[in-house]
Amino acid sequence: MNSKLNITYIDSSMYDKKENITKSNYNLDDCVIIRTTDIFPKDKIIQTPIHGNAYGFGGSVIFREAIIRKIKQSYPNGVVSDEEDFLNKLNQYNLFFDIPRSTIHFTINGLVLSHLYGNFSNKPFIIIEPLKNHIDEKSLVGLRVEDTYFKDDVMLSNDAYIMISKTYFDAFKDNQEFILSLQDFNIIVFDGDEKKAVDFVIRSLGYNSFNINNHGYSEAFMKDNDETRMIKFIESLANKKGISQDRHCFSEIYKEDYDLMYKMVDKRERDFLLFVLDNAIITDDLNKQIIYELSNYFDITRLTNSKAIHKLVDMIGLDNLKKFITEFNQKCVLEVTDNIGNYTI
Repeated sequence: MNSKLNITYIDSSMYDKKENITKSNYNLDDCVIIRTTDIFPKDKIIQTPIHGNAYGFGGSVIFREAIIRKIKQSYPNGVVSDEEDFLNKLNQYNLFFDIPRSTIHFTINGLVLSHLYGNFSNKPFIIIEPLKNHIDEKSLVGLRVEDTYFKDDVMLSNDAYIMISKTYFDAFKDNQEFILSLQDFNIIVFDGDEKKAVDFVIRSLGYNSFNINNHGYSEAFMKDNDETRMIKFIESLANKKGISQDRHCFSEIYKEDYDLMYKMVDKRERDFLLFVLDNAIITDDLNKQIIYELSNYFDITRLTNSKAIHKLVDMIGLDNLKKFITEFNQKCVLEVTDNIGNYTI
């Protein structure tokens, strides 16, 4: 392995050996920001999704109800007997979508856990960076322990650590380009429970680590404790620096991103429907009816229960629809692959 790499290996036998140190008060030197991601910060830059052309997959607005109806028909009497099996089948028909979010998000002194609004578990990379290196950046527009966010790309400092799951590291350790990209960072390869691993690393670096939920720290405000004292410090720091403490979902930034996302979803849905019509064998009358509805319905959600769309799915069948989705997704992914980084899953 390259001698210039700074790699530390840790495993579960070590994780219970570090505990928080009770503090009477907190300051900026006690704060570290954490981000879990599946996109490697190439050239030490964390790109906003809209700059990095990030993408995901989700259910089609136009075809979803027709697909659900057809899948249900595969069960006896049309009754779903296994919800997990049903969802697995439904997810086979997910469409490619761009993610136009213009912000980068972190938590403070704790690992974000999956919740109703996002799945953050088992990502290959966990970024750890002192907050003091970014506190005066103009792009830092939201400061909360459960959600600190920047409206721009973030350039990581020489103090940054990247934690990489052993499974992912082992899969790419023979990839020379990947290994060379690690030279910019302090690398920690971890095995076992990621939450315990992050707690151990944060504490080993001299910070306290807390449990985070959607509203802050799990144990905060129940009593005068470290979690409460840290939250109060972050609130005072935000006030001192003039940084908003608004939740991202209530911010003007979120509204702007949502409006853009809606436009992009609308375009993707329309493009896919036209792709199907160009490649499917259907009657001229059905084709004309769908084109008419597509042209005259201001909101594409009205197409989801269109009799013409349901007839289209019946006519071509789920197997052909899945084939069209696969071809469309491959075409769209290839359009952005060169810009999203080499190491994604």
